[in-house]
Amino acid sequence: MISFRPTKQSDYKLLSRWRNDPGSLKNKGPNKPCTEEANFTHFDRVRDSHWIARHNGTVIGGILLQNRGHGYLGIPWSIGTEMRGLGMGKEMVCAAVKAFPGAKKARIKKDNIASLKCAEAAGYIKVDEDDEYITLVWEAA
Repeated sequence: MISFRPTKQSDYKLLSRWRNDPGSLKNKGPNKPCTEEANFTHFDRVRDSHWIARHNGTVIGGILLQNRGHGYLGIPWSIGTEMRGLGMGKEMVCAAVKAFPGAKKARIKKDNIASLKCAEAAGYIKVDEDDEYITLVWEAA
């Protein structure tokens, strides 16, 4: 079962490691590693809207709630490097769309197949596409 709790400063080191992982860098900006200090500054700035995902008490990933305008909430997500390939990303995104009310929007790089599969499993629908990104929305039935 997936649950969410607010991000704490004690999570920053782990989140920084995930954020600088080559797989994560390939799929989102910046495309180069950030210093730990820069990551900690980022997490301080977004802490009130950043959530840690847990599966049966084990930390598996994180999500950030962002206002995307026009009534949409963005929930960019990161799955821990140790949890990739285990289905945890899909489970986390499916739980997040239910846990945080409102319409959602995601903008995912076309070659980020894992995140596209997570979004699809959670019920996101493709609404736009450009050379690099696919935009998807999720709206409660």
